[in-house]
This record gives sequence, C-alpha cells and structure tokens, in this order.
Amino acid sequence: ILNKPAGMPCHPSKGHPNDTLANLCAGLPAMAGRAFRPIGRLDRDTSGAVLCAKHPHSACWMGLPGHRPEKTYLALLCGAPGEDFVTIDAPLTRDGEGDDHRRLVRSGGLPAVTHCRILLRAERFSLAALRLETGRTHQIRVHMASLGHPVAGDPVYGPAKGVKGLHGQCLHAAVLGFIHPVSGEHLLFETPLPDYFSDFLARLRKGETYGPV
Repeated sequence: ILNKPAGMPCHPSKGHPNDTLANLCAGLPAMAGRAFRPIGRLDRDTSGAVLCAKHPHSACWMGLPGHRPEKTYLALLCGAPGEDFVTIDAPLTRDGEGDDHRRLVRSGGLPAVTHCRILLRAERFSLAALRLETGRTHQIRVHMASLGHPVAGDPVYGPAKGVKGLHGQCLHAAVLGFIHPVSGEHLLFETPLPDYFSDFLARLRKGETYGPV
C-alpha cells in the first residue's frame, strides 16, 4: 500500500516516462524481481492510497467483480450541497473539443455514480467523504463540479483563479479496504492527508476562511 503524493502520475506515459508510482514501485526491495501491478489508479494531482499487487495471481483476483478494493475519499469542496448526503448518478464522456483528458457530464456517456456525505461545513467550503460505484476518469472532480461545488485546488474543474492560501488539489484517497487474495482476511488501511490539505483544513476549523482570488 503506497500513499501517492499529489503531482505524481500512477503509470508512465510519453510526458512522464520515469517519475511515476510504477517507477517508484520498481525500485522498492519488496518488488525486486516481481511482476507487480498497481491496482486501480489515482489522477496525477490526487493523493492517497494505491494498492500494488506483487504477482499476477493477486492482480487478476483483485480485478474480479466483488474483489475490487473499496476506497473512501476525502475532498474539500467549494461551497456545499444543500443536503448532507447526495448521490450523483450522471454519465461521463470525453470533452471532444480538443482536450482529450477533460471529462463532461453528458447524456449517452459511460454510467457513473458517486455517493457524497458532508462531514464539515465552513464558510465557503465543506469537507466531504466520497464513495464510488464506478471508477471513471476524473469522476469525483467532474461530478462535484457539475453540482457547482468543485474540489478546492482542482486546476481543471475548480475555480478559474484558484483558492487563496491553498497550494494543491484537496482530493485524497484516505481509506482503502480489500479482501486479501490468499488469507481471505479483510484489511483496512488509512493514509494521512498531505500537509497542504490538512493545514488548510485546520485553518477552516479555527474559523479562518479563504475565498477564491
């Protein structure tokens, strides 16, 4: 289980051949000589728990229906929904207007369901716990932005001018649970928030608020 920092891609690509989570895994002693594979992924600017299988059997087992890991995300939102619990059932598709990475809520897209529970309400912001029924690209970020409450610090779907006093995207895979493929034991892991997220949240709890600039 690795606590991926914000700014690190999960898998190598043309623009990031060497600075990814997969590259980091390859350098760990526990992975020496193993055909490891990250299970699932997080967006580059999303931090938190990522599970990595040490051999193909575990990787295949984890991919079967009913065996996939469950994650709970924490997100700091701009504003807050009117209700404390909201389910967003809205299909997602590619933008199709020159940005192949950007996603939109659009009829006819791939099904996507997000469950959002508000944990804390503060002036201009709220802290939410989120669970996914589907794992679409940018799902949480697009769904929350579609409600008018984007993830604070999101450089793509968040406020155009950013958030004063915040230096990162406040979306973190905080809790990861899964059934061990060999022992059958249910395991649960928690990862701490990155400093920029926890520091900003602490200021909100003290009543110090920062609005979009």
